[in-house]
Amino acid sequence: MLPAKKDVRLYRLPECLVLHLKRFTYTAAGGGGYSKLHKTVGFGCCLRLEGKVLAEDCPDRANSEYRLFATVIHHGRSIA
Repeated sequence: MLPAKKDVRLYRLPECLVLHLKRFTYTAAGGGGYSKLHKTVGFGCCLRLEGKVLAEDCPDRANSEYRLFATVIHHGRSIA
């Protein structure tokens, strides 16, 4: 099995950016399966999108900073 990587590049930035962190890992050993990651994720009050997140020709590069408005913490067992 080859390692895989998924990335996203944004061309136009929305006024309100919503991020959903899927915190699972896949293990192929033993028939494969997902397991939940329990490591704490830290974040500040501002998020500046830079580098590999923005498309090379993104016209919104100068306005790529977002202020944190709200967070939702969900504890569940499903990966869906």
